[in-house]
Amino acid sequence: MKIYTLLLLSYFFAFKAFSQNSLPIINEVKIGLNPLDTLRFDEITACNINYDQRTKRKTHNQTSQNVNDYKLNFGYANSFKNVDSSLFKQIVTIFSDTNTYGNNYADCFEPRFVLQFKLKDEEKFRIIICQGCRYLNSSVPIPAAYLKYYDNQYEENGTNVIWRRYLKGFSEEGALKINNLCKAIGLSYCSND
Repeated sequence: MKIYTLLLLSYFFAFKAFSQNSLPIINEVKIGLNPLDTLRFDEITACNINYDQRTKRKTHNQTSQNVNDYKLNFGYANSFKNVDSSLFKQIVTIFSDTNTYGNNYADCFEPRFVLQFKLKDEEKFRIIICQGCRYLNSSVPIPAAYLKYYDNQYEENGTNVIWRRYLKGFSEEGALKINNLCKAIGLSYCSND
C-alpha cells in the first residue's frame, strides 16, 4: 500500500510539474550573453534626469518603461559627468553581479541616475536607474537581473498561463553599491536610502 501511495504521489507531482512547465509564460525574458562582457566602449557619461539641480527638487518630466525614450541632452538631463576610467571595471562588476539583484521592486520607475556607455562619442549602451523603486532598465537586458523569479499561474481568456515576475530589484548590498557609485561619480542627486 505504501508503494502504491508513493507511486501515486510521484505521478501527481510529476504531472503537476509537467503541466506547469508546458503552460505559456507571460512576461518571459529570453536572455543571451551579458552585454557588459562584450561591450566595447571608451567613455561612460553619467547624468541626472528628473531632478532640478538648481532647486534641488525631484521632477517627473521623463517617465517611461522604454529606456530609449529618455532624452539625455540639456533641458532634460543635468549634472553631466565623464566617469573616470578607474571606475569602469567597478561599474561593469556591479551590474553584472547577481548579488546586485534579487528583490521585488516597486513599479513606480522614476529614474534619476543614468549611465551612458559610448565608443568614439556614439552611444552603445545605456542604463537608466531608479533608486527609489530599486531597479533599472537597460538598452539590452542584463542577464544577472533575470536569474531569480517566481511564477504565478492564472487564467486568461479561458487558458491557464504563467505570469513571471523577475526579482530584478536591487538587493540591499546592490542598492548601497549603486548609491556609493553615484556619490563617487559626483552627481547632484544620489539617493540616501
